[in-house]
This record gives sequence, C-alpha cells and structure tokens, in this order.
Amino acid sequence: MCLTTDLEICANLTSLDSILENADVYLTPIFYISAGKKNDMDFNEFKQSLQQEHPPTSLSVFLESLWYEGKGNWKKAHDLVDDLPGTDAARVHAYLHRVEGDESNAGYWYRRAGTQRPAYSQEQEWEVLVRQFLQ
Repeated sequence: MCLTTDLEICANLTSLDSILENADVYLTPIFYISAGKKNDMDFNEFKQSLQQEHPPTSLSVFLESLWYEGKGNWKKAHDLVDDLPGTDAARVHAYLHRVEGDESNAGYWYRRAGTQRPAYSQEQEWEVLVRQFLQ
C-alpha cells in the first residue's frame, strides 16, 4: 500500500511490493539460469567423481549439494540449498533432513516440494535425485 501522493513513487513501490509478494515467480527463473548448468556426465561418472577432492564444475547447485552429501559432508550440502527457492531445492532439502534423522523437518520440506517421503531407502533416494538432476 502506498501512502504518498506522488504517483510515480506509488507506481514504483506497488511494483516492488508485487515482485516481493511473488518472489518465487520472479526470482526462480533467474535462479534456474544460474543453477541449470548442462551436465555432461551420467550417473556412473557422477559416482566416480566422488573420488575427487572437489566436485565437477559443470554441476548444478542441486547436484553439487548431492555430491557433497555423497562425500559425507552434510553441512556443506545443506548450506548450498538452505536458502534457495523452488520445489527442486525443497526436494533436496527434504532429503538432507531425512539423512540427518530430523523426520519432522524432512516432512516439512517434502510438503514444500509437493511430494511425500519416499518408501525406499536413503541410498535409493540419493540415486533417484542424482539421476533426476542429471537429465
């Protein structure tokens, strides 16, 4: 709501309010441009890359998070997706809290991702997610 009589200022503030209220709509495409790097590897190559000290540079942020979790660095994996918008980030976030053993927090993030906790193992979930993001 604009409380000034200057119409130009009101128009700008109203636009900014609309952008902030719909942040996922406006910010998600920009985020995905930066996160949507082309992945030139298959699942086996991804798993083999876990032998390296650093993740491949071609990974999206979601794959990078799963790479660090695959290396046993849960904190780094979580830090990468902790503040990201969108259902893909929520999905990885949910998985990470499942690994952590925080089922209630994981449940929250599965709901945010629009899905349910899978009935299969954490190891299978990691593979499913990696394969999904490699496509």
